[in-house]
Amino acid sequence: MPVDRMDRINELIRRQLSELFARELDLPHESFVTITRVNTSRDLSVCTISVSIAPDDAAKEILQYLEKRAVFFHHVLNEKITLRKIPKVRFTLDTTERHAARIEQLLNDIAKDGSQDKTSPHTP
Repeated sequence: MPVDRMDRINELIRRQLSELFARELDLPHESFVTITRVNTSRDLSVCTISVSIAPDDAAKEILQYLEKRAVFFHHVLNEKITLRKIPKVRFTLDTTERHAARIEQLLNDIAKDGSQDKTSPHTP
């Protein structure tokens, strides 16, 4: 399947699920889920939905909730999208933002340590 077609399918699934999440998800107060990436297999058997969940301490619980509702999401996609085969839905936690924040923190710590070393007297 051409890459452009797969990109369109991924975007179509992302859009449909985003709308569904906005209407149907029963999340704890002040929690939210953002779809960061959709990756559908070439044979349309499975699509992996990467999600970012805030706050971090609710991520595991909400990810389990999404996995339990995966069959429901598959049925909704089947009603909304016209494809010869609707992929089964799987969810994974996107930790890219968390890793980026951790790396930024480490770099800031290194920069602070480097500036402190320059201002402190060195003994030979």
